[in-house]
Formats: sequence, C-alpha cells, structure tokens
Amino acid sequence: MLCRRRHNIHLIRNTFRLASKRDWDAIKRDVKPIYTAPSPAAARAALDELAEKWGTKYGAIIRLWENAWEEFIPFLDYGACCRIA
Repeated sequence: MLCRRRHNIHLIRNTFRLASKRDWDAIKRDVKPIYTAPSPAAARAALDELAEKWGTKYGAIIRLWENAWEEFIPFLDYGACCRIA
C-alpha cells in the first residue's frame, strides 16, 4: 500500500508542477474529488469534470491522470482512514 500511496502523492504533486501557481487553489478544489472519491466510477466522473474545466488550458494534467489511471484506481479500494491525503 505504501507504494501506491507514494505513487498517488507524486501524481498529485506533478499535477501542480504542470499548472500555473495562480491556478493552484482552483485546481486543488477540482482534483480533490478524484482522490477522495468513494468509488472508481465517482473518481472517473470527477476526472471528467476536471477535463471539461481545465482540459483546454492544462491538457498535460489530464493526460497525466489518464496515463496513471490504471495504477491509481486500486488506491480507491482502501478505506478513507487508510488513504488520508
């Protein structure tokens, strides 16, 4: 589990590396529903919302999440107490 948690921390950190600092607060609010989602379907819906809102400006962020998706979704199997972010 530690490996998955570390992967997800890097995923979130790299999200902000690809964005302008002035957009960090807004992106933070839009990314949080992805990694706190109760199910993969809810996380996917949140990712789709992120893509709709930020996809044109930050396509690299959406590609980052899309490319890491298969490694990310097993993280959602852990309860909220185990995946504190």
